[in-house]
Amino acid sequence: RSSRIPMGTVELEGQTTRLYGAAARGPRSVTNRICLLSLFCGLPPLILLLILLNRAWLSHVAQQWSRGGQGSDWAEEEQASAWLVSESASAIYEKSNGGLLEMRHGSLPVVHGVLWDETTQSPIKRKHVLRVSKEEPRCFDVSLLPGEAIGLSIASSGWWYGGPSASRAFWPINANSLQRQPFASNDMLANREALGSILEATWLTSTGASARVLNGVPLEMAFNTQCARVNQTGLSGVGAAQTPHMGSPQGLLCLWRSVADEAEAAAAADMRLCADSDVRAAQERLLSTLPRVQGAPPDRKLMAAPIWSTWASFKMNVTQSKVEEFASQIVSHGYPRSHLEIDDRWSSAYGDFTFDAVKFPSPAAMVERLHAAGFSVTVWIIPFAEPNATAFAEGARLGHWLKGPDGAPAVVPWWQGKGALLNVSSADACAWFVGRLRRLMAEVGIDGFKFDAGETQFVPRGAMAAPNEYARLWSKLAASLGAAGEVRSAHRSHDVGIWVREFDKDSRWSVHNGLRSLITSALQMGVLGYPFVLPDMVGGNAYANDGEASQWDEAAGPNGTGVPQRIPDDGGDNDNATFGGRDSADAGGGGGWSASGGGGSFFFGELPSKELFIRWCFANALLPAVQFSVAPWRYDARTSSACLSALRIRDARMPQLQALAAEAAASRQPMVRPLWAYDPKDPTCQQIDDAFMLGNATLVAPVLDAGILSRPVYLPAGRWRSERGRLFEGPRWIHEYAAPLDHLPVFDLEA
Repeated sequence: RSSRIPMGTVELEGQTTRLYGAAARGPRSVTNRICLLSLFCGLPPLILLLILLNRAWLSHVAQQWSRGGQGSDWAEEEQASAWLVSESASAIYEKSNGGLLEMRHGSLPVVHGVLWDETTQSPIKRKHVLRVSKEEPRCFDVSLLPGEAIGLSIASSGWWYGGPSASRAFWPINANSLQRQPFASNDMLANREALGSILEATWLTSTGASARVLNGVPLEMAFNTQCARVNQTGLSGVGAAQTPHMGSPQGLLCLWRSVADEAEAAAAADMRLCADSDVRAAQERLLSTLPRVQGAPPDRKLMAAPIWSTWASFKMNVTQSKVEEFASQIVSHGYPRSHLEIDDRWSSAYGDFTFDAVKFPSPAAMVERLHAAGFSVTVWIIPFAEPNATAFAEGARLGHWLKGPDGAPAVVPWWQGKGALLNVSSADACAWFVGRLRRLMAEVGIDGFKFDAGETQFVPRGAMAAPNEYARLWSKLAASLGAAGEVRSAHRSHDVGIWVREFDKDSRWSVHNGLRSLITSALQMGVLGYPFVLPDMVGGNAYANDGEASQWDEAAGPNGTGVPQRIPDDGGDNDNATFGGRDSADAGGGGGWSASGGGGSFFFGELPSKELFIRWCFANALLPAVQFSVAPWRYDARTSSACLSALRIRDARMPQLQALAAEAAASRQPMVRPLWAYDPKDPTCQQIDDAFMLGNATLVAPVLDAGILSRPVYLPAGRWRSERGRLFEGPRWIHEYAAPLDHLPVFDLEA
């Protein structure tokens, strides 16, 4: 391939195609020979002009000459190796050269990959595997029939962003690794190696390339692992030689078109590859393809004051007296009164929407008192019903639960036992479910709901034609009860106006589902088209074995500041620990859940350290929303004062946040943006994972590491004013920017 040079374009079966030929017989040499011959023979100028205008035909002739006139057999083979052109982008699939795929923007290669057939262990041989997109410029469509696969080289395409959520929330995602598995959403507490609750087959790269799957057929996926069969195609580590720092030479994003049953055996997986000028242009393209929100956009009132949840503080032991005492303490400590969410085990049985009469003797009176104190009240909702619930029998009689092969409600495992799962694909079942929730609102005064679960993992095999659709349909049901609701699962849910919550965070510092992942998860969700990100609870969920509580000495440091000091501990949290399986084992037997009500449950761990909690308050301060459960005053007065300071920073920026929310509702532009959204060509901006932009003019750089009082800050090109009033000229690094425990570094771009 390296010896070929462009020869012009021709039309092949309605597609614009650029041909490449041997350098010895390029188009100019052939055209020049004919021009000289015509002049020598005295041909009329008009004929000479016609010849010059028909260089595409001459290029085709020249290509045949360079091939020695191989006739129709050559034509069919060369068509498979032709460069397809769409404006400034071009792509080629060479089935005779190991199934190699390449896409370029101008002369810059932005994607290398391979296509292969799992059955024959060889490149895909059929025609029109790669086509010029008719819908989008600079894009090419790839179709994968059942049993076919594509692998895209991670190393050759720069830095990668997007894709499904994962427990290891790296940004960029190059450092992550996911073994081959069904492309389906999962509860990551049950399996830390599985794909997470946000399931989107959309990726973009720092080179301006993007890849997305257009339809919902069954797929399997692997990331940054050696995909089976790939070495046999000859693609081993394509493109990695020049950029070994961007991941394993064997690292590929691989997608297989899988088949779950005979009914799915015909449809192809339709994938679109696009080449834009830079990563920001690639994201703009992706956002422009998303559907408009149907109905009201997410309620922006949730931004004005923190949400208060009972979960991390009380878990399943929540009671009416605890809820009212919690509300009283919020008021007495000077915190804003807003949403108060009553979480797990408020009901008489999972699936029933009546308060437990023992734990909540007078729920309507409780809600009335909370309203009078200035709170709105929401409760936690799941799509499951345990077998002894009244709703289980009623839903079974009406046919509203997903069914097993025997026609009876399929009973599936979830983190609190087993239960039937609502059939969200049935309009009648959804109306029944929503009607029961509206009755609860009318009888008790409940204002809204937190909708949990919704992942594909819980859908019984064969119960839905498209199991991944469960999350979108569950989100639509949730949104029908008000735009102030929240969900934690999403799949093609962009047309639903609802807040999407980050998955349950561990009370740790790490990017492995800890504090650092608070920022990277928000960045990823924004890239995927979910700008209304609801961060998980400040400090995490205080689950057992989070690995941080015993590693910090809260005594005053040597400088008398009271800043916690690090205690050396080789067994502490580090970037390699979660690859081994500690996290999966912590979640219960066999990597599952353990949900007993006593202190031995996975759910009942120690409080996060004071330092972690305070840093979390400030890191969350300028994200789209704030959610507390562990109360700051449970530590001491200083911790409570620090978190109130963080909320004051938020209050001062609320007009800016509200303006960004309005923009997000109209255009899906993220409120929380990566630094490359400001300067997509800056290679440092492409890698920053511990800072973010609010819009295009404010850079926020929270402290996300333990035991430090300063941090390095990178400022892109421009003139920046810090929260202390100092001016800095970018691009530059500030290597040790002072950041005491109760401080948030913020830089505003000068006009």
